[in-house]
Formats: sequence, C-alpha cells, structure tokens
Amino acid sequence: MKKLIPIVLSVALLAVSSCKKFEETVNKVATKGSLSCTVKGRTYTAGTVAVTVTDNAFLIGGSQMSDEERLRIDIGKYTGAGKYTFDGRYNSATYHENDSKSHSSISGEIEVISTGDKSAKGTFYFQTLDSVMITDGKFDVKWE
Repeated sequence: MKKLIPIVLSVALLAVSSCKKFEETVNKVATKGSLSCTVKGRTYTAGTVAVTVTDNAFLIGGSQMSDEERLRIDIGKYTGAGKYTFDGRYNSATYHENDSKSHSSISGEIEVISTGDKSAKGTFYFQTLDSVMITDGKFDVKWE
C-alpha cells in the first residue's frame, strides 16, 4: 500500500498540472505490436505488448501470462529515434522471470530505429546484475 500512494499521487499531479500532455500520452499507448528477445538462450515472445511515449519518456513492456514472464524497458530522457544506454538511472530494463524473481539491467542498449506518426520499432539487449543475458531483442508497435 505504501508503494501505491506515491504512484497515485504522481498520476494525479500529472493529470492536474498537464491535462493536454496526459491526453497525448494516453493516445500513444500501443494497440498492436510485437516484442521478442532471447532470454537464457530461449526465445521469449510477449503475448501482450504496451508502449507509452511522451515528450521525454519511452516505456515499453510485454508479458506472457501463461508463465508470468514480463519484460519492461524505460527510457527516461527520450529525445526520439536513436541509441540509449541502460544506465540504471534514466534508462533501465527489467526481466521478470515470475512474480518473485526479477533481473535488472546493469549494461546494454536500446535503439529506437524509427518512430512513425503512430508507430515505433527498434532493437535492444542487456545484461543483468546476476548475469542473465537478454539478446536479440526487437519490438514493433503501432497505436491509434
């Protein structure tokens, strides 16, 4: 519950202080797309993909409900197409093996290759603190 309060307050503050930006963010949520990578030598393909793009952030996530796997990538200082290094501060990636085991990036890179009017695609890879390698990552998302 303590973790939920700051999140709710942040969303409320964002909505009150910048309704237009909030509306733009809501309009940039993926409705179609793909997210895949290789995890521990095995192909991971997300069954559900979501992306949010704002003036200064790019967030993409995917989940596979059948086995609780999730992948999340955050670019905190997004400026458009280009390469971003996972630094653990502004740009990060996390692979959740299940609800109790997650692996956070310590190095790696995401490249947003193109951003269309209502689309984005790119590649990524990263290594986690406990030496899990996420390789051959790619995403291609579209929103309405």
